[in-house]
Amino acid sequence: MPAARESFLSFHGKCPLDSICKLLLRRWVTNVRRSLTQYLSTKYGRGWLSREPEWKSGSRLMFWRWPEGQQRVARDGYQQFIVAKLPTYKCPQPKERDVTIRTQVKDKLEAVRRKKYIDKGHVNSLTSYFRVPKGDRDIRMVYDATRSRLNECLWAHPMQLYQMMIQTYLGMSRRT
Repeated sequence: MPAARESFLSFHGKCPLDSICKLLLRRWVTNVRRSLTQYLSTKYGRGWLSREPEWKSGSRLMFWRWPEGQQRVARDGYQQFIVAKLPTYKCPQPKERDVTIRTQVKDKLEAVRRKKYIDKGHVNSLTSYFRVPKGDRDIRMVYDATRSRLNECLWAHPMQLYQMMIQTYLGMSRRT
């Protein structure tokens, strides 16, 4: 065995255990980076991973950058209250007649699914949508909860996020 070690040392200029340690360390760093990425994308949302102007995996509010007392509301959103029985609107969306527009609508809806804003599963009520032109060759989807009467059933304090933003600004201006 000493002859093999001497041979390795003369050829590579270092001990075989050094090479193995370096390989294992590189593998460990890769595994830690991968698990940290998975953890952060689960805990803090997918937006922090994006390097492009278009956030292909969806965007979230970067709540950890808010003041400590407001991070929970920034992360979870403000409370909405159900003030009436939720609707069971099941009227299907009319099919687009133009094939090009139908393809664009399908692509936009698939992007929403890919970003996990909506998911497969049991549906209690549908939300209608309509399209509006965005430039000459694109469309923008507008989701309309008034048709299903969902807007009539929900209430949220209209000033809560605005108040958080003002408090954040005031807190920052006091520090300077």
